[in-house]
Amino acid sequence: MDLSLLENPFADELAQALDHHRHGRLSEAESLYRNILAHMPDHAEALHWYGFLAFQAGQWLNATQLIEKSLEINPNDVLTLIDLGTLYSHAGRHTDAEKVLRQAVQVDRNSAAAWSNLGSIQKMRGDFGGAEKSFVTALHLQPDLVDAMANLGGVLLELVRPDEGLDWCHKALEKDPKSVCALTNLAAIEIDKGRLDDAIAHAGEAIGIDQSYAVAHQNLAEALRQSNRLDEARRAINKALKWNPDGPTAHFCLGQILLGEGDDAAARKAFNQVLKLDPSHPDALLALGNMSFFSGDLHGFWVTYQQRWRSRNYKSPDRQFPSSRWAGQDLAGKNVLIWGEQGIGDEIFFAGLAPYAIAECGHCTLEVEPRLVSLFSRSFPEARVVPRMTPSHRDTRAENISLNLPIGDLPSRYRPSFEGFRPVGKYLVADPDRTASLRERYLDGRKELLVGISWHSAVAKRIPLGYWGPIFAIPGVRFVSLQYGERLDEIEAARRAFGVDILHDPEIDPLAEMDDFAAQVDAMDVVVSIDNSTVAVAAGLDKPILAMLPAMADWRYLEEDGRNLWHDCLHQFQPERPGEWTDVIVETAAALHASINSEK
Repeated sequence: MDLSLLENPFADELAQALDHHRHGRLSEAESLYRNILAHMPDHAEALHWYGFLAFQAGQWLNATQLIEKSLEINPNDVLTLIDLGTLYSHAGRHTDAEKVLRQAVQVDRNSAAAWSNLGSIQKMRGDFGGAEKSFVTALHLQPDLVDAMANLGGVLLELVRPDEGLDWCHKALEKDPKSVCALTNLAAIEIDKGRLDDAIAHAGEAIGIDQSYAVAHQNLAEALRQSNRLDEARRAINKALKWNPDGPTAHFCLGQILLGEGDDAAARKAFNQVLKLDPSHPDALLALGNMSFFSGDLHGFWVTYQQRWRSRNYKSPDRQFPSSRWAGQDLAGKNVLIWGEQGIGDEIFFAGLAPYAIAECGHCTLEVEPRLVSLFSRSFPEARVVPRMTPSHRDTRAENISLNLPIGDLPSRYRPSFEGFRPVGKYLVADPDRTASLRERYLDGRKELLVGISWHSAVAKRIPLGYWGPIFAIPGVRFVSLQYGERLDEIEAARRAFGVDILHDPEIDPLAEMDDFAAQVDAMDVVVSIDNSTVAVAAGLDKPILAMLPAMADWRYLEEDGRNLWHDCLHQFQPERPGEWTDVIVETAAALHASINSEK
């Protein structure tokens, strides 16, 4: 007699059920599982696999009850723990999911699947450092585990290491070219890098493999939104919400699309829905705060602006120093460190309020992007200006510094409300000799006005020179490129299309040093630019600026009758809908023509 049959009298029937299950014959498998359980209700394996079959059929509550009962009978079965973690995760019970998956890795430290699933739930909960460690452990145990590779790629994007993430997604696709997770995360990384066409292609490929993969639809929608293809973006995000109606990120993307379409009321509803699903969602709080800013609630916006440190879209780290973080207290007589954050244009913008802080403090140290040190040292001679570095400059850690604050917090102190709100005026000082030398060389004896132009940035902001015909048609102007990066091909194409000679000065490279760039901008009579750091430099120098901004410009571009409230030298133009630049160009050309006539 086979003694194993006494121990497990339904072994043959279970084997048949599992074979049917593996080959997709689910009704046959279900019939056998039910028969086993009718005779032996505490059969742990039958409970587990019948529960898994119920999960596949979308019967999540029934599936959870069955697998929980299986686990009660066999509490140390790793596969049961893993599957229960998956069920909890799908039900939004993320704490419970992490608990059972941690139990799984305690039971079997060598289970790559358990570590990989733990990493997935840690990623979902925002513990990206923990998720990285779990995925790395899984891959140490099983180097060809595709899901762990693909998910590690996504985690590294969250940890602001997109190049490493890109490598892991490509490794996953080498093993499995149809990995939906890898293609979807690859799309997210391409969005982060601004390669939107590639992102659209990868997300589309993922959807072609699995129509129900909500995150792929979501990433497609975001890439389309940033490409100003709002109608297509709306269709894509609706599909994401069809497959995952409770996804906060998808609702946030919908809100962004609605903002782009000019439907503020619907956008606000979408952002509030995000907060119902995730009450602490930083990007939704910031979006609603930005809308409140334009509605006149400046104080409320500055409170909300503190959420920026929690946003995955915010690239600056919340840095720590030995001194105490400023919490709104008086700065009079204090030795204060003000440290830079965000992009270089943002640092320049916020520096418009540095003179107020310098005047109030007993002593002020400014820690800034290294390219700004020379320019800021001349512009703020009463402050000690040091470069941002790792580890931080010794002067930022001086014992006599009592408080530190990020430069983005200055507006909350010096522009707390709209009452008495006034422009910041000129605060940057370019090298006067360098400015004069550049101006003389650019004019070369001509009786023309120098107009500096800049046209390239992120997709939503850029206006290719092919649109600029009405501006280039204005006579009496010498156009000078203020555009960073290698754009000589575009300058040559504009020359062929419009017969315009745009002066490009190879000696000036704002990507290397901003002091020379400031002198170049200061040499201009007028600046015409899209939304990039050129506008920030020109505004700080108080130069006349005609700025062509996206339809969804942020709070830095609060305006009244086209005049920016922060900088009264800045006149701004925006399209009704994203990417519709034709009317903006015509309006800007008319304003430039009027400005030139007024100079004569």
